[in-house]
Amino acid sequence: HDINKCFEVTSAVLKECFKELKNEKPKAKNKAEIEQLKSNLIGMEKLFYDKIIEFNSFVYEPKANVKIDDKFEADIVLTPNNKSKYPDIVIEVKYLQTKLNMDIVKKSFSALVRMQGHIFNASKRRPHLILIMVYRSDIGNANEISRFKNGAVEYFSQFSVGYFKHFILNEQEAENFNVNSIIK
Repeated sequence: HDINKCFEVTSAVLKECFKELKNEKPKAKNKAEIEQLKSNLIGMEKLFYDKIIEFNSFVYEPKANVKIDDKFEADIVLTPNNKSKYPDIVIEVKYLQTKLNMDIVKKSFSALVRMQGHIFNASKRRPHLILIMVYRSDIGNANEISRFKNGAVEYFSQFSVGYFKHFILNEQEAENFNVNSIIK
């Protein structure tokens, strides 16, 4: 009986400890740090937008920071010049600067899917979805980064949402990214 009681107490303590860790919020960063992170994200979005503009497929009209019916905001939308031949493409760019975070993956994917549903309901056109996640190379070791990538792939694989492509890149890979993998 004593061993069972000890196990129950230990189990209860561990559960409470895990609950506290799960509910623990990251410490608030100072305003300057937050502004720097925002600025870095905007710079990363601009990097991909500029690559698309530079590529100039002549098939799409690229737009950045597009509001869709005051319900959604897309980082980049590629609207085809010939809507009967080519799909719209909605691109979301995330820059993981402080930690590898599956919650960002899930929220970003969910937002894209909701946006796709909204666009389809309004226009009967189903846009292609692209999620680009860039992480700082020093954000984790090779094992953590590999586990993060595998976890994201596993998460996406459980859904069927039509055309969806994702890229998980470090900063160097983002710099060298070829937009041919998104548009032709």
